[in-house]
Amino acid sequence: MNDLPPPPSEPYQPSGQPYSGIPVPRAGPPRRPGVVTGAAVILIVAGVLAIIAGFVVLNGSGALEVPGADADEVSTIVAVVAFGLGALDIVAGLLIMRLSSGGRVLGIVIAVLGILSGLAQLSSSGPSGLLSIALYAFVLYALLAYGFVFRQAAESR
Repeated sequence: MNDLPPPPSEPYQPSGQPYSGIPVPRAGPPRRPGVVTGAAVILIVAGVLAIIAGFVVLNGSGALEVPGADADEVSTIVAVVAFGLGALDIVAGLLIMRLSSGGRVLGIVIAVLGILSGLAQLSSSGPSGLLSIALYAFVLYALLAYGFVFRQAAESR
């Protein structure tokens, strides 16, 4: 009446450990905490806004004036820098979403630079510099406090 075959006496164990009779599944990849996801989203949004700002500066009609320099050259340089920083923000955010340790390091560097630029803006722009400091401080906190998630993800690969 029983259609099931008897269990094997000595099944193959690749780890060399004795067979316990109960299969143990391999641990899955770690889940990404909401704080880390929030940090990644902040970086991606900041990157998109930096790229939009680069287009605005590039299409502006000589709004940036620096003594001794052509306004078009200054606008082009500022736009290229904004495009580069925006691209780095987006790449860091996407790598953090994948729980890549390289993305974590890049995100920490970008967050520190963002906090420093927010401190520089604080004297001239007030609230926007304070907002920049708060957002990048959150990103820095998330990437430093949840570093164990990135280590677990690297070990499970």
